[in-house]
Amino acid sequence: MSDNRKPRSDSILRTLPEARQTEIAEHLRDHSYDDTVKWLAADGLRVSRSALSEFFSWYGIRRMCREAESGTRDIVQLFHKEFPEASQEKLSALGDMVFQLQALKGQDPKTFLAFQTAKHRARMDVARLEQREREIKLAERKVVMQEAKTKAHAAVETAAKAVKLDDATKRQILDEIDRKLLGT
Repeated sequence: MSDNRKPRSDSILRTLPEARQTEIAEHLRDHSYDDTVKWLAADGLRVSRSALSEFFSWYGIRRMCREAESGTRDIVQLFHKEFPEASQEKLSALGDMVFQLQALKGQDPKTFLAFQTAKHRARMDVARLEQREREIKLAERKVVMQEAKTKAHAAVETAAKAVKLDDATKRQILDEIDRKLLGT
């Protein structure tokens, strides 16, 4: 799972091209934060030590997520080749488990929590979508029933005029139609 959120506009380091981010992260591995801040300033990038620290943490998590995602994808593809009858749902569940295990193995509770949160949000989105679809079907059914009621009432009105029914009899017939069509 990768962090696809847009970086904050004040996060200069996160908006740099990926190659430059990698260069900065590699420089940080061999140099202190203060040396890296000076090195970046010489290139025209003014960042604080704390911004650099946040970037390095974010970069490491993002890198680990990408590696875990790639490894997960490889395992799922291999599993699918070995067991082509496996449903997409089972393959997805396998991918989830592998990714979670990699996050736990990397002792990265943030990634694990982010993954669990994303999974929960996805389930909630599906539930909301299904509820909305049920509401739409119900509204469509109500429209069909109302159209049927309108047509039936028009037919009764026409028939009542043809046979000269009194208003009370016509009202009884219309009430019966409503009961049968709409349960009212």
